[in-house]
Amino acid sequence: MANQERRRALIYGLVFSFTLMATPVHAFGLKSLTDKLSGGGGGGSWSKIVTDWRDGLGGLAKQASIIGLAIADLTEALGHKEEAAQLRKDAKMIGDKGDNVGAADFDTVIDSNDKATKKCAETLKNKGGSLDAATKAKAAEALTKYIPGVIGAIPHTIKLIGASQEASKAPTPEVSDIKAVEVAAQIPGLMPKAFTFVQNAAEGANQLREVAKEAKIPTPDDTIDMSSMKM
Repeated sequence: MANQERRRALIYGLVFSFTLMATPVHAFGLKSLTDKLSGGGGGGSWSKIVTDWRDGLGGLAKQASIIGLAIADLTEALGHKEEAAQLRKDAKMIGDKGDNVGAADFDTVIDSNDKATKKCAETLKNKGGSLDAATKAKAAEALTKYIPGVIGAIPHTIKLIGASQEASKAPTPEVSDIKAVEVAAQIPGLMPKAFTFVQNAAEGANQLREVAKEAKIPTPDDTIDMSSMKM
């Protein structure tokens, strides 16, 4: 019961973060942050912003690797071995990069994950009923890693959003503060990519969960309601 309550709280946290993201400018304060790089400021500690941003980014990269490997297991179980190999390669890449992950890295993972998720959903929808017991068992095992993996990404996403918002209110970082300058320049391009990754992963988890249930494949009970959430 305690674990179920924890998961529910994390799901509410993701819904809350999507609500914050409803309008890009207000969500991250990215416009004010971009303006601030050329002057202005007030409030906020760049030391804490840098720490929270790096912690959130490293944590999200780790969860992205877990999610990618889970999708790879599902993809391979459904007979798409070539796609599974690429997913594992991308999952290792983003996991190894940790808090050094960049926007282009998220683009790579988003693309491969989305394509594989769509292909798996189509396979489950069209052939799910004819899958043998062994294949269904492998698919179920992959889904028990994928869906919790998405939920595990929530706290890191919220930390990134918080750091982005604090950065938009902070004074212009000193040129000598290399870490702060790097993070300030990184946030506007990278935060939307991180958000898109989590958003797509959550939507993919819901989609796969539904088609898996139709195919009589056991799945985790967690569902993330994002029907009213828009970037």
